[in-house]
Amino acid sequence: MTGLDSMTPAKDRLVHMLGLSGQKVTYEQARALLDHPDSAVRLTLASRDDLEPEILYFLARNPDIAVRRAIAVNTAAPVKASMVLANDENEDVRTDLADRVGRLVPGLTQDQQAKAWRTVHQVLNLLARDQLPRVRRALAEALKSLPDAPHDIVFTLAMDTEATVATPVLQFSPVLTDEDLHAVIQASPMTAQLAAISRRINVGEEVSNAIVGTGNVDAITDLLKNPSAQIREETLDAIIEAAPRQSTWHEPLVHRPNLNSHAALRIAEFVAESLIQKLAARTDIDGETLTALGKMVRDKLRRDDGKAGLAPDDRDAILHPESL
Repeated sequence: MTGLDSMTPAKDRLVHMLGLSGQKVTYEQARALLDHPDSAVRLTLASRDDLEPEILYFLARNPDIAVRRAIAVNTAAPVKASMVLANDENEDVRTDLADRVGRLVPGLTQDQQAKAWRTVHQVLNLLARDQLPRVRRALAEALKSLPDAPHDIVFTLAMDTEATVATPVLQFSPVLTDEDLHAVIQASPMTAQLAAISRRINVGEEVSNAIVGTGNVDAITDLLKNPSAQIREETLDAIIEAAPRQSTWHEPLVHRPNLNSHAALRIAEFVAESLIQKLAARTDIDGETLTALGKMVRDKLRRDDGKAGLAPDDRDAILHPESL
């Protein structure tokens, strides 16, 4: 019997052990299976979270893509394995890694951060500059809501020219500052990026002003629809000045919080009577302005009388609600 033949029963027993729930596999046993000809055996090894880090590191260089993908998503894989996989030739491997490493960041203890952060940061940097948008997008999705995500990595993603990469962090990342957002706006991004900034929670006045300064209709529409966006009076006045020509702004203007009387009356001059009625239904507008809005509704209906096709009784009900 040859040496190879004598090892076969032992390896078969090890393979059987891998399939047993809760069965502990030692370093030596796992090492004996690293070059097993059956890729399913190596895949089972790569999926375990109770192996020595060295074993998982070796598997990160396995020729089988499925094995490397298993290591990419294995939370027990050592950081140095992530560095290997960040340079993997297969995009699926790198995409899986981007998702897992992004979720790993907040889970690192202080001791782990001190020991592994430099390498983790290098991995994130590689993925944030990956040639394929799909990989960068996976990383952006993983990091978009993390308050402790590395600022330089998030900013790199925010400046990405691929909208699907930039928009997740532009809309959601708490790491980005107003200065960062200004830098993105000044870089003249596409509508999707500007609109993502407009949808952020608590957009500041300076950022809102910069968005309006771009003249991007869709981004300004999203800004107006965002009740948490802070828009100073002068900026809102500029929007109202241009609004008669932009019908998509009319309804969000009517619903803007904290409208002053002057703004409400200006808006009522160009919106449809149904929207003036919504303005008049607001509870945060003073009585004098409400009276003026009611008069504007009646005047507009009189001017349009005969065009809207209302029955006489319907017109009387709108023009003289006090008679009801």
